[in-house]
Amino acid sequence: MPEAALSYDLAPILALPVNQRIALSEAIWASIEEDFHETEELSGEMKLELDRRLAAYRADPTRGTPWEEVRAAAAARRQK
Repeated sequence: MPEAALSYDLAPILALPVNQRIALSEAIWASIEEDFHETEELSGEMKLELDRRLAAYRADPTRGTPWEEVRAAAAARRQK
């Protein structure tokens, strides 16, 4: 999804009570889950790559990059 699509004014949503924000996020997640099930299946090549990555992780979990670092690097790239 392009970054521009995320430029919504969230102030009205963030002003909602917590229980309403939770209900809203659950409704959004349910809609994503529905769309996800309608997407195409992974190709054989994609499945092999995921299997390769999982095997590499299981062989040495310390070689990966922590999620916090990945997220920070992605955020830095978006700001350029």
